[in-house]
Amino acid sequence: MGSLDIAKEGYEAFSRGDMAKFMALCDDDIEWIYYGSVPWAGSFRGQGEVMRFFGILAGAVEIRAFGPDEFIVSEDDVAVTGRTSAQIRSSGAPYENRWAHFMKMRNGKLARFIGYDTTPLTA
Repeated sequence: MGSLDIAKEGYEAFSRGDMAKFMALCDDDIEWIYYGSVPWAGSFRGQGEVMRFFGILAGAVEIRAFGPDEFIVSEDDVAVTGRTSAQIRSSGAPYENRWAHFMKMRNGKLARFIGYDTTPLTA
């Protein structure tokens, strides 16, 4: 499976809520870094920490729509832009966000993920 296939399969699994399938695409020692003024920003290492990242994300927002818009691929590197529409759990307010994700694949697995959110969420 190529880098683009791994990335697309990961987004599809996340969108379905199939975290077991998503994590199966990740290296055991995955490096996960997220930037932005959001509660889920930070550095996470290994599959357990990545699941903690997703727990923080799920605790902050209820995702209504999520998806990539564009994929750019160069061998083992994949860059993706996309958008999320969600509801902030603490206030019920809408949260619209554009994002960019950068991935490095190694040995057929997602080895490094770096994400950037454009819309602050402080609640």
